[in-house]
Amino acid sequence: MHQSIIMPLAIEDINKAFAWYESKRLGLGDEFIDLVMESVELLCSHPRIAAVRYDDTRTFVLKDFRL
Repeated sequence: MHQSIIMPLAIEDINKAFAWYESKRLGLGDEFIDLVMESVELLCSHPRIAAVRYDDTRTFVLKDFRL
């Protein structure tokens, strides 16, 4: 299994999104974090599903997460 690195700015964005979703409905922020963690685990198991964007850096866009 590969190691993932979540950049500090991404962590900040994730935390802001968590707070926003949580303000809309209690527990929704947790559902968002679950989606993020599932995606990270998927990427660690199958890193080549993410597109190469910058040199050897791969990026991955989360599937839609809506209220």
